[in-house]
Amino acid sequence: MGMFFPDDDTYNNGLRQTGFNRYKQLLSERSGGWLKMNLITCIGAAPLVFLISVSVAATSVLLLIPLSFTGGMIFGPFMSCLFDSILRGLRDDPDSWWEEYKRGWRQNWRTSLIPGGFFGLLAGFYTFMGFMMYWRTAPLSRSVIVMYFLSAFVVLSVHTVLWSLLVLFDQTPKNRIINIVSYIGGHLWKVVRSTLFQLIFIVLAVLFAPWSLFLIPFLGWYVRFVTLFIIYDSFDEFFSIEEQINAGNRNAE
Repeated sequence: MGMFFPDDDTYNNGLRQTGFNRYKQLLSERSGGWLKMNLITCIGAAPLVFLISVSVAATSVLLLIPLSFTGGMIFGPFMSCLFDSILRGLRDDPDSWWEEYKRGWRQNWRTSLIPGGFFGLLAGFYTFMGFMMYWRTAPLSRSVIVMYFLSAFVVLSVHTVLWSLLVLFDQTPKNRIINIVSYIGGHLWKVVRSTLFQLIFIVLAVLFAPWSLFLIPFLGWYVRFVTLFIIYDSFDEFFSIEEQINAGNRNAE
């Protein structure tokens, strides 16, 4: 690890580290697999990007709704696999990235279709509104801009927790909503930090487009990893993730 970080005598890659050492450990062990998975995820996102682009070019909300929902349904299973793999890495799943990917696809593709559709719809609306505001000749009021970013912040916060629960637990929609609200309410600062990191990355990607778009296939996994890394310890404590999974593995034996 001395190539990118100062040597640390307390660091032991054979043991599960904590804090910043844990961050270094996961990057050292998992980044290659997550990069490959992110490239596959970008392929899954291509239809959604294309369909939203068609709707924006036509400036048609009537096109935007069905096209973005359809693109989101296509993208949903790919996104769930990336969430699933990163969460498996955070709890030290021993399987290879490809085995994790295949297992994640089998377990989550059906349940991720409708949430993926709604995610695509929201992504479409925010993209559409962003272009409409950019093309607007009259100046926008500050309240409109604040509401745009504030609502995006809330959506990103719910998005991170929702997809994490989706790949971890089989729950009814009602229980999932209750758990999302309970977790965010109890760990607001962690969620704010995680969401702020995502929002800053998105804003920078938009400001430096189109050149920044070439980096997303190589950096998208890192953004997702950091957002989940920030909340994982509190998430595990709140939902007893590893305890339940370990108990299930023991019962299976």
